[in-house]
Amino acid sequence: MTLAPDGPSYTIVGVVGDVRYQDLSVAPEALIYRPHVMPTDPKVEPEPRPSMVLVVRSSGPPGMLVSAVRKIVRELDPTLPVFDVATMNDVVRASTARLSLTLTLMTVAALITLLLGMIGLYGVMAYMVALRTREFGVRVALGADRRQIARWVALRALALTAGGVAAGFVLYYALAAPFLRAFLCGVTPTDPGTLVSATVVLVGTAALASWLLRRAARVDPALALRAE
Repeated sequence: MTLAPDGPSYTIVGVVGDVRYQDLSVAPEALIYRPHVMPTDPKVEPEPRPSMVLVVRSSGPPGMLVSAVRKIVRELDPTLPVFDVATMNDVVRASTARLSLTLTLMTVAALITLLLGMIGLYGVMAYMVALRTREFGVRVALGADRRQIARWVALRALALTAGGVAAGFVLYYALAAPFLRAFLCGVTPTDPGTLVSATVVLVGTAALASWLLRRAARVDPALALRAE
């Protein structure tokens, strides 16, 4: 393989998997690994590059290898300096610091929004039951089954939650998902586990609200009729 008409020829010795070379948020691009010293003219000795990166894999603590690596490099060439020594975790953490901060703030905002949604759902259900307290009292006075009233409250809560979740999915796919795609790596904005978890939390909140508001089925008809 040649990269230029007059350039040197290379023999392909292997193929590796996709890598994110510069930024984890950027999709992998086509890359070619060439020798560190690349001859541009077979008759001229190429100049070495001003710097290079040495990566060492270890099964033990990385800090214990620094002195050994320095010693090996010194034996090879005493004029070569060894600097900017860091673990791969430090490199990844430094390259994703801004992204991690952004995602952390977004996560906190999402949790607050979810909490407000849970509180709002319970508040709407409580207000809806309070508005119909007199009606429930009349129904009970006329012989309505208290279990039917409790079932009605539960069905209304679940219907309200289902409508809200459906509307939320539509808005999420239309507005939020394209925005989040630029901040995610290794996971998609439509991750099923995350969406299912949020749905389960909201449905569970509706079920809890229905259970807490089951007192509507035990309303005293006399008190309900005197409420207004």
